Amino acid sequence: VCDGMGGQQGGNVASQMSRDAIATLLSNNLKKEMNEEEIKEAISEAVFEANKLVYEKSLQDKNLLGMGTTVVLAVLQEKTAYIAHAGDSRAYLLSKGDFTQLTKDHSFVEMLIDEGEITRSQAQDHPRKNQITRAVGVLPNVEIDFKRLELKEGDRILLCSDGLTNTCNSKEMSCVLQMSSLKKAAQTLIEIANAHGGEDNIT
Repeated sequence: VCDGMGGQQGGNVASQMSRDAIATLLSNNLKKEMNEEEIKEAISEAVFEANKLVYEKSLQDKNLLGMGTTVVLAVLQEKTAYIAHAGDSRAYLLSKGDFTQLTKDHSFVEMLIDEGEITRSQAQDHPRKNQITRAVGVLPNVEIDFKRLELKEGDRILLCSDGLTNTCNSKEMSCVLQMSSLKKAAQTLIEIANAHGGEDNIT
C-alpha cells in the first residue's frame, strides 16, 4: 500500500510509481528458497529503487517537486511474514481474536508521544498529525523498518493507509476483519471510514 503526498498530482504520481516499481521488482526477484536476509535485501532493493525513481522524477518536473509516498508491504513465505514500511501507512495482525498494530508510524506526533509530550488521544487532534518523518521519494535515500512474524492458521494481515486509521478505531477494524469474505471486509472498512467523514484516501 502506497499513500501519496505532495499535492494531488504529485501524490498520485509518487504512489503509483512506487507501487508499480516495488511490485514488479519483488515479483521478479523473490524466490521460494531465499533465507530471511535475502528476502530483506530484496525488499530493501525494491523500496530503494522506487525511492530513486520518484526522487529523480520530482527533480525533472517542477510541478512534482517534493512529492513522496508512504509504503507498507508484506511478503509471505510459508508461515512467515516479513513486514516493511516507511511513513504512517500501517500493518495490523488479527490472530485468534487479538488485533495488534505491527508497525510504528514515522510521524511527528508519534515522536511527540515517544518523548512524553502528548498522549495518544491528544495526537488524534494534533494540528501536525499528518506530518510524516519518512517517505519514499522525498530524499535521495529512505530508511525502512522491518518486522518478522510467524503466522498461525486463520491469521489475517491488514495493510492500510491513514485514511482508514484516522476514521476507524481498532475495535471496528478488528470486528470487520473477522468477516468470512476478505473482499467484503475490505469494502466494509472503506464504507465505515467514509461514513465517519472519509476526508482522506482510504486503501
